[in-house]
Amino acid sequence: MFTNPPGAHALLFRYVERDRRLEPEFLADLGATPVIEHPLEMGSYLVRLTHPERIEVNYPVFIERQLHWDGVRPGSGVPDPVYLPSPDQLRPDECYVPAGWFWSGGDPLAKNSLPARRLWLDGFVMPRFPVTVGDYIEFLNDLRAQGREVEAAEHVPPLPAWEEGRTAAAEREVGVVLSTSGRYHLDGPDEKLRWPVTMLNWASSHAYAEWRAAHDRLLWRMVTEMEHEKAMRGVDTRVYPWGHHLDPTFCAMRMSHAARGRVLKALVDEYPGDESPYGIRGLAGNTHVWCEDAASLTGPVVVNGIPHPPDPATLRGPGAGGIHRVVRGGSWRDNADMCRAAFRDLPPAVYRDTVLGIRVVRSLR
Repeated sequence: MFTNPPGAHALLFRYVERDRRLEPEFLADLGATPVIEHPLEMGSYLVRLTHPERIEVNYPVFIERQLHWDGVRPGSGVPDPVYLPSPDQLRPDECYVPAGWFWSGGDPLAKNSLPARRLWLDGFVMPRFPVTVGDYIEFLNDLRAQGREVEAAEHVPPLPAWEEGRTAAAEREVGVVLSTSGRYHLDGPDEKLRWPVTMLNWASSHAYAEWRAAHDRLLWRMVTEMEHEKAMRGVDTRVYPWGHHLDPTFCAMRMSHAARGRVLKALVDEYPGDESPYGIRGLAGNTHVWCEDAASLTGPVVVNGIPHPPDPATLRGPGAGGIHRVVRGGSWRDNADMCRAAFRDLPPAVYRDTVLGIRVVRSLR
């Protein structure tokens, strides 16, 4: 294992199942990088990399039967050093998914699962939580401040029709409304600003990602479906972010709400057990998210081990031209099968639902 910069301190953990969850158990201090030809038994591991001038990185490793792990990027003959971000490259509550191989698909119990494939993704940054109602209101109000009132109005998430007539905000979905002062605000308690925003179609999700890139002066964009899957499950073949078994207390899903009365979304930080190997939360439950990818039954185009979202112009059949888009992740009203990492759905891009929101990602370099 090589790192950039070299000389990072590497601690090795093995994933061990406890209480139906895979937990990292300390195994060895590997010393300073580079680490060359360290023998490991078959299994799933985590290398925690620290450096006095860089941010700590979690680097999962998966050893298959009679095989070894390498960080060699397709087309290269030498290992790709694991990049360690500097403190000015990540903001609070942003998580780094380092470059490398991972296993995608291969889950017959997940709806529309793709075939099992070992793929390479370059490193990327994903916020720890999905885009919240508060985040999205900032976007709408900034559009209005720029004189883009009509555009802002087009992107307002509508209140579901079945909520009409409900008066108690604690017992209903809450909406985003325009005040007499000309600013959007939440029609409900402030704590629900920490709800994931939903009722977005693909175009509104794309518009938010473009706005955030310009606002932050960073290369934010919509997540691709392979980035979502790797961010959720790491590099091994686990079914959920935490392992192979689901308990309703681990994430916000259909069976999680027995004592809550009416079932509604959860705050983005309400289920700490729904956390991936990279520290990203809420990937298995609470809200599905739109992905950049145009819908294709065969998934992304894989060239030399690297996946690329399909070109909408080349697709044929139902949904051709990007009319349908990929949705990933589980939600607060879905069953366990739809919370699995390989689950994917292919709804029309104009579709809106109370379980459908957005995540963004950006490249680090």
